[in-house]
Amino acid sequence: MCCLILTLLFVLIYKYVISYLRKQDELKQQQFANRQSPQIPETELSIQYQSLKLEVQKMKQDAETLNTTETFSKYSKLQRQLIPKEELLEQLKKQYEEYQESFLKQWEAEQSKIPKPPSISKQLKYIDYLIIIIMILGSWPIYYELNNVNIDQFNPILGTIGYKQNEINNNSTQLWGTNWTFCCLIIGQLIFG
Repeated sequence: MCCLILTLLFVLIYKYVISYLRKQDELKQQQFANRQSPQIPETELSIQYQSLKLEVQKMKQDAETLNTTETFSKYSKLQRQLIPKEELLEQLKKQYEEYQESFLKQWEAEQSKIPKPPSISKQLKYIDYLIIIIMILGSWPIYYELNNVNIDQFNPILGTIGYKQNEINNNSTQLWGTNWTFCCLIIGQLIFG
C-alpha cells in the first residue's frame, strides 16, 4: 500500500514541477514580447520645445481674455507676437519628432540584436511523455495484493484498476500496477493540466 501512495505522490510532484516550469516559461516569453520602449531622454531640444509650447499656450490664453472690444489693440499686438513663436514651435516640433523617431529606431535595432529567450515548453512536453511511458511500462508486470477488502470497498473505484481474486474463500484483491499508475497520471493531469 505504501508503494501505491508513493506512486501517487511522485506523479503529483512531477506534474506540479512540469506545470510550474511551463508557467515560468510562458511568463518569460510574455515579458520578452511585451517589452516597453524606454522613455526618451531629456535633451536641450526637448526642454526648449516644452518651454516654448507652454509659453505659446499661455500667450493664447492671455489673448483669449483680451479678445474684447475695449482691449482689441492689446489682443492684436499679442497675436502678432504669437505668430513667429508658433512658427518656431512648429520647427522645434518637427525636430523633436525626428529625434524621437530616430531614438526609437535605434532602440529597436539594439533590441533586435537580443535573441529571443529559448522556450522549453516543447522539451517539457517530451519529458512529460517520457516519464508517463516509463512509469506505465515499468509497472506493467507489477501487481499489488490488497488483503481484507470487501465488496463495498472494492466497487466502484478499485473495480476499475484491479479485480477481485476470489470472493468466497479469499478477501484479497489484485491491483495491477499499470492500471494504478495510469489512474495516478490521470489524477495528476486533472489537477495540474
